Amino acid sequence: MTGKDIYDLALEILGYKNADGSDNEDCTDYLNRAVGLINILIAETLWLDRLLRQDKTAAPVYIHSVEDAVRCNGRLARGVLPFGLAALLAMEEDIQLYDRLYKRYLEEINGIKEEVAAVRHDICDCYAYHG
Repeated sequence: MTGKDIYDLALEILGYKNADGSDNEDCTDYLNRAVGLINILIAETLWLDRLLRQDKTAAPVYIHSVEDAVRCNGRLARGVLPFGLAALLAMEEDIQLYDRLYKRYLEEINGIKEEVAAVRHDICDCYAYHG
């Protein structure tokens, strides 16, 4: 998925798409802000991306334009990031809509987190006891 795909899904969630699928004229500022906001969301969900990839060292790959591919787990890109982006875009204009969308964003994160299998580790005593 590209940044534009995530942006388009966010506008769909907000209801800011025209009947023909084009962007509403009032949304030109949103497209300019989308890259920075998507990068914030990539950084914010990096821990979950690492869990899904089962790679503790995966580094975030930020985008430089909306045409760049977002390199994170597909479930994050399709199911989480659009709600986060929609919430951040709505924040300045409608705080109640922001609250609802941000809550949904967190619910999507928690839903994915609950599906990730846990890994058991032995407890390691890293402090020597000097009794």
